[in-house]
Amino acid sequence: MLNKCSEDDFTIIRDVAFGRLRPNRIPLFFMATLVFSLVIIAFSLLALGSDGAVDPLLSLVILIDMALFVVHLFFALFFLNDKFCYKFQRFQSILLCIISFKFSIETYLAYFFLLHDRNAAPYMAALGLVLFLGGIVFIILSTIRVMKRVQQGEFRRGGKGLFNFSDSKVYISLPFFFGIVMLAGFLPRIFSDDSSYMSAEPFVALFFCFIIQYGVAMAWPEFYLLSHCKSRFDSFIIERPQRNGKGGAAYENKTKSNKI
Repeated sequence: MLNKCSEDDFTIIRDVAFGRLRPNRIPLFFMATLVFSLVIIAFSLLALGSDGAVDPLLSLVILIDMALFVVHLFFALFFLNDKFCYKFQRFQSILLCIISFKFSIETYLAYFFLLHDRNAAPYMAALGLVLFLGGIVFIILSTIRVMKRVQQGEFRRGGKGLFNFSDSKVYISLPFFFGIVMLAGFLPRIFSDDSSYMSAEPFVALFFCFIIQYGVAMAWPEFYLLSHCKSRFDSFIIERPQRNGKGGAAYENKTKSNKI
């Protein structure tokens, strides 16, 4: 879908690549999401230790998440080196897509462990699964929408970019409306339940999961476009700023074609 688009069709993304998503700024996101992942894993393990009878699927998922955490830790530390940020920036942009997606869904792990720990009603698991799958569908639709906007020239110089808020009100509000309606629809059951206090905690946690997943889904297509452009166009590859012998300010950035 994007292979027929020229470099000029991604001018706004190029500005982003040289601005807030410069290679030496992305490691900050890697570290922040690493800390977040550690908190999620720690919470899940605490819930796991509170009762020996745990669904084998949840046990498998937490083991996979711990393995991914180790990989995440390695690359987060690896890209703290400024030299590696620029040398491997194509791979870094792919990693940005993977880590941001993982970040968007990881909170559901803690949510399902919370359900187990609080002995919440089964319908809370069904509600969480619906919102989780809805978020996956939304990120796919968001990516398709952005591809079409690229083809329409919205990412050329003077284009409206990722969002045109005056024309995107339905797109922005519809998924959140869906989530609010789904959550609100279960409120009567929660507060009519004899264990409503125990059920309300997962409900609040699920709302937090929903906000994170759907919020990231709106921004993730930009990460995808960045990765696509770095893979296709040499002009998106940023040369590491050079400093003079006295440690002065960096020279003006240039692009180079031999980066990995």
